[in-house]
Amino acid sequence: MFTAFRNLSVNAQRLLCIYAFYGTGSTKSFKEIKSLLNRHFPDFPYTSDEPETELNKNNMFERKGYSWYNNQYNYSLTDHTLVPALWYTLEERKDLVDVFTSKMHLTVGVQYAPLRQAVFQLVNSNYTTCSNALYLKEDDAKYFAPVCMVRQFKPLFDCMPRDVFESFFIRMISDLIENDLIVDIPYLESLITGNRGLTLPQQLKLKGYQELYAYIAFGKIPQHEIKANDYAGLTMAAIHRVIEGKYAEAVKVFGLAMKVHNKTTSMKNMYMVSLLNYYLMVAYSHDGSTDSRTKTKQFLNKSSVSEYISLVPSRIVAEQFLSTNKNWHKEGVRNLFIRMEMQTVPRTLGCLAYLLDMYFELKALDSDSPNATKPKPRLALLRHELSEYLDLTDKERSELKSLFGERAGLTAVKHKAEWELSLERLMKGRHRGREQIRGEDNTSDVCDAQQSKFQR
Repeated sequence: MFTAFRNLSVNAQRLLCIYAFYGTGSTKSFKEIKSLLNRHFPDFPYTSDEPETELNKNNMFERKGYSWYNNQYNYSLTDHTLVPALWYTLEERKDLVDVFTSKMHLTVGVQYAPLRQAVFQLVNSNYTTCSNALYLKEDDAKYFAPVCMVRQFKPLFDCMPRDVFESFFIRMISDLIENDLIVDIPYLESLITGNRGLTLPQQLKLKGYQELYAYIAFGKIPQHEIKANDYAGLTMAAIHRVIEGKYAEAVKVFGLAMKVHNKTTSMKNMYMVSLLNYYLMVAYSHDGSTDSRTKTKQFLNKSSVSEYISLVPSRIVAEQFLSTNKNWHKEGVRNLFIRMEMQTVPRTLGCLAYLLDMYFELKALDSDSPNATKPKPRLALLRHELSEYLDLTDKERSELKSLFGERAGLTAVKHKAEWELSLERLMKGRHRGREQIRGEDNTSDVCDAQQSKFQR
């Protein structure tokens, strides 16, 4: 957890820690915080942008608008960095905490005060209690997703208000899928049962998300009947129908899931988790009905589709299906795969990029090279989806088939190259021409017969 922080330069660590402890959400400008560091650490470069550039390069820092008054950008820690960096500061950089509190006289900013106070109490109690977690707000939930598998944080999760915990758990499942991470199911169950504030409907809802993750991570299919309001359960059932090759059924079940989903989100008729939305587009593509084509067009017409990197694989599948706007696909796939190797995008995106490159024959990744890097998915469903292009042992392939069957999602239907599609269009055109000529000949024969009959 702390390796990336330990590998930073001395000054980048100082900037990271002061922003975790105080800077993110504070009223002080970036310029003022750098001045504070320079005052107490003379070797800290006040005029240089090296520390923030290093943090930005490591995806820990992000710009938060430009200050015309200070003639400088303002910065903040990224959402997935705030809690891990604060934990690192309190656990391993107590020397800096002493400077911040005794010499700089810094106090926790109001915006993230409940979050920081909760982590402070957890660490100071040697990870035994965290009643301060009761004051967390629903917006704070997303910051704890990166430490969801850190068992020292369980006392904090147990004390979260029920609505905060619900948001946290759903975000956690999404992050586990997005980042191709494996966590044991009993631990997830212990999180649900450990938070005693949850109502029964909330427990059942989160149980559905747990089962969705168990299916994707381990291929486990629940034996109970899925209820009509179980969004996660319906999503799992729809994906399984895609794997079975029942595309029309998959589209129908995805529609039921979307009806539940649309009641609680502004992002309607789509998933923001890349793997889930990918299967939605595969269902539309392989179903091929007029309704599926219409829904695919509606998806592509959404402004958010081009804004979120998590939707890039879905967008490529959709545009390939409709044979439109393909010119950027090769570069888009290459960019995703490279960024996965640099660890600046979630792993699942890079795995899907590799799959799309191979299936659509984009040749963006030089996949035929002996030195080509192949992804190694951890999630069972993702491994199964890419299995045609991975170096798996016979035992591994057999295990995946025992879980999901013989078919994958996208690769179950052969991709036709552009020349094959052109040839098909040409042959269809010639066929229609023959039918038209035959129809004219039949009309001529009928007219001749009628004329002969009249003459008689």
